[in-house]
Amino acid sequence: MSVENPIAPIERIAARKGSLGEGMDIARALPAKQRRMIGAWCFLDHLGPIAFPQGGGMHVGHIRTPVCKPSPG
Repeated sequence: MSVENPIAPIERIAARKGSLGEGMDIARALPAKQRRMIGAWCFLDHLGPIAFPQGGGMHVGHIRTPVCKPSPG
């Protein structure tokens, strides 16, 4: 009698270098070409360690979203 393993094998996705600006370099694993089913707005990043000056911190840029216009009707 054979028992099937219900757990999928671990898949290693190599991170690529990226930047969030202002000297904040990241290693981004998601989104990735081989994992398209995860979604465009799911990110897996590694940042740090990083030291911020007194009173400083991360500045997140403006996120542009498409504007949906109602259809004439």
